[in-house]
Amino acid sequence: MRAFQITEPHKAEVVDLPVPEPGPDEVLVRMHYAGICGSDLHTLEGRHARRTPPLITGHEGSGVVEKVGANVKDLKPGTECVILAEQSCGECRWCREGHTNLCAKKVLLGTKPWPGTFSEYVVAPAANILPLPEGLSLGLAAVTEPVAICMHVLRQAGWQGGESALIYGAGGIGSLLLAACRARGMKSAVVADIKDFNVEKAREMGATVAINNGGADDAEQALQEACGPDGVDVTFVTAHPVKIVNQSFRMTRKRGTVTLVAQFNQPGIVDIDKARIKEQTLVSSAAANRKDFEEALEILAAYPEYFEPAITTEVGIDEVDDLLHAMIEGKANVAKAIVRLTD
Repeated sequence: MRAFQITEPHKAEVVDLPVPEPGPDEVLVRMHYAGICGSDLHTLEGRHARRTPPLITGHEGSGVVEKVGANVKDLKPGTECVILAEQSCGECRWCREGHTNLCAKKVLLGTKPWPGTFSEYVVAPAANILPLPEGLSLGLAAVTEPVAICMHVLRQAGWQGGESALIYGAGGIGSLLLAACRARGMKSAVVADIKDFNVEKAREMGATVAINNGGADDAEQALQEACGPDGVDVTFVTAHPVKIVNQSFRMTRKRGTVTLVAQFNQPGIVDIDKARIKEQTLVSSAAANRKDFEEALEILAAYPEYFEPAITTEVGIDEVDDLLHAMIEGKANVAKAIVRLTD
């Protein structure tokens, strides 16, 4: 089988490897598509804490069950599916309470213990296989994992239909989150991003107002006008500059919710008192669990027209290295990219 392997920081190659054999409780999935995540870029750069080269990266994607282990009874070859991207311990407090995304012992797809989806074949526990709903294409199903993250974000934010939103960042997660808000009955959405391409994509995907906030003043006045005199109901911070968090307090209404989604890798000062005096709720969201994956499959099948425009780029496995480097260097106009692994 062919696989995209990151060999060391900033270096990768397509390699030929033996097709793995599933164990008694596992299945072999022939991957059709893999999704590219920001974590894959960080892995190539050598700055991801859990994904250190050499390894086959990738934790998003879709495929077809090729072979099942001896103990697997409820799955058959030919089943179109996605892979739940974590193997949690099942024993800790967080697993027992259903918060498997917080399990400290979980094994992640696309790490050294579990080779990832940038490969023609992946072995996974049968318990981690989720069949596709009728009508959902393998191409769109490739983004199930990031959409599951969006479903978890909405749950954490207590999102209700008929609310207004401000979304900072219109890349992969931001654009899919906009689609999820639409599908869940948003009243309006203001989207801010520093790239004109992403701003235009947000408009295409149904943003009420889309603003480039890459200027020196972060487009404060334009954002304030778009959010209205009272502010939006819920703000989602999917971009990482800490100053955006402080600005979000000003853009969100009294007793509204600010939701932290991005990874803030650099320390900064958050003026938390601005949230206190407006009695705002500050919440955070990390990864996704089985319930989120199941809801993601449902919402993708129900509203494909909302999510399909987020997939702006499709490449073959031999083009992955060039695309990842272009994305790292800021030379690629991409919202969400997927890798085609079959002809």
